[in-house]
Amino acid sequence: MDVATAVADPRRLRPAFDSGDGLHPSPAGYRALADAIPVPALSGSPCPAGGAANPGVAEGR
Repeated sequence: MDVATAVADPRRLRPAFDSGDGLHPSPAGYRALADAIPVPALSGSPCPAGGAANPGVAEGR
C-alpha cells in the first residue's frame, strides 16, 4: 500500500499535513495516513488455535 500519496506531493508533505519540520506528519497527516489504509486489506486468516500467530514466539524461541 502506498499511503504516502495521501499526505504528500511527489517531493514533500502537503502543508495541511506537515508538522512544521517538512519531514513528519501532523496529527491531521497521521489521520490521513490511517484513512488511506483499506481496512479489509488488513483482514486475513484467523490466528491458529492457541492464539499465537507464531508458535515460536509464544514458546520464547
